Amino acid sequence: MEEPKDVSSDYVVYQTEPEDEQETGYDLDKKLGRPHSFIDPKVKKPIEGTLTSEKSWWNWRKPEKEQWSRWQRRKPDVETVFLKAMAGTGQVKLYGETPTLTETALYRARKHLFKEEGNIDL
Repeated sequence: MEEPKDVSSDYVVYQTEPEDEQETGYDLDKKLGRPHSFIDPKVKKPIEGTLTSEKSWWNWRKPEKEQWSRWQRRKPDVETVFLKAMAGTGQVKLYGETPTLTETALYRARKHLFKEEGNIDL
């Protein structure tokens, strides 16, 4: 006696209606386009071992005793020389021994403003 064949195995059967999955919370918000957090709260891991603000990359400073060669040093321009002299006489206060690029730029901007106002003749 022959076994009855399973007719459905010979053909590809497509699922006509998707099974309704009960999505809630994060998945439902994501599917419907509602505002949701970037990371799924169920999968989210706690942050471990955060660095102190001193060790963070944005607070990095060049080591004090690093040997710089003569050709790596910045050429002193007029503003730098003036700023260093003004710091020596106590007119301005500098962060370090030599003026930084920011301090030089600020001096240049102030000098430009004073020139425009006609307060000083340089």
